[in-house]
Amino acid sequence: MSDGGNTHIWDDDYFLWLHDQGVSSEAIMQFWDEVWNFHQTPFGKYRRNSHYRSLVPEDQVMTGWIKCESRKFIEESVASDEPFCLFASHHAPQNHDYLPEPYYSMYDPEEVAPPVNGTLTPELARIIASYAGKVSMLDKHVGDLVETLREQGLLENTIIVLTADHACFLGESGMQNKMWTYEYDSRIPLIVWNPDRFSQGMQTEAFISNIDVLPTLLDAIDVPIPDAIQGMSQVEVLSGEKESLREVLLCKSGEAGKQRKGAWHGDWKLLYRTGMPKIELYNLKEDPYEANDLGEDPEFQTKRDELIHRMFFEYATTERYPNPMPEIEVKRQAGWLGRV
Repeated sequence: MSDGGNTHIWDDDYFLWLHDQGVSSEAIMQFWDEVWNFHQTPFGKYRRNSHYRSLVPEDQVMTGWIKCESRKFIEESVASDEPFCLFASHHAPQNHDYLPEPYYSMYDPEEVAPPVNGTLTPELARIIASYAGKVSMLDKHVGDLVETLREQGLLENTIIVLTADHACFLGESGMQNKMWTYEYDSRIPLIVWNPDRFSQGMQTEAFISNIDVLPTLLDAIDVPIPDAIQGMSQVEVLSGEKESLREVLLCKSGEAGKQRKGAWHGDWKLLYRTGMPKIELYNLKEDPYEANDLGEDPEFQTKRDELIHRMFFEYATTERYPNPMPEIEVKRQAGWLGRV
């Protein structure tokens, strides 16, 4: 487990692994201070270092470590003849820095297209080029893991899911990073593969949430879905039996007191942000870049009120926190961080 700066350097499995690879303690400390230890100065070097090249080669970056440990786990599972669930959670392409060659030079900043409704500066061009390099690096290492499954004779009997927890602004509408709940940072990749269980090559416009991944996997392997699990199985959509199962899709980011909530229904989207005295409303078919907020337009008050009702009804029937809330959740919302 590696928390990407949230734990002490010598409590972090990735840095301990680097030491086992022969990287000196001094080099690891430099690596930590210049790249990962961003909590030491909030929004400091970690955010500003748009030109940062990795201090270690490709096979020693975190993406390489995750692939190495994942391969080991797969091989051990095969040797013990045990079924498995592997959750390989990559940090890439979270940020544009910490990038080894050949990926740092793979994309030319001079050839980067300007962001929609944004201004392309030299710094932003470098960030976008590096981000694209991060995506290519991740693609290579995920492909290596798929090849490992093939080599072990497991590929046809494995369900592969590629998804993410959020997307990212890269200068669109003058914005960067995440947590805004607009289309650029809330629409995420979702690729599901297994030729025996799902339609291959199909694309769907159905609303699917990442809370649907777990019940979908359980349903696909004929394991009963416990009542307490959020989300719904999307097997019928992914197998082509139904076009859609959800009428409303929810998205939530941030901690209590500073949350951003979104609700999608058809072509419409509603946004609510804690502490802001208004609700945003967009017609994504007419306004895909969310440039025209209709939330205060009298003509669309009925649609706004409908989506407010749908959003709160969906939350009321989806969120299943027990009462009282578990101690660890209370600590998390209070700002307590640590390895759990």
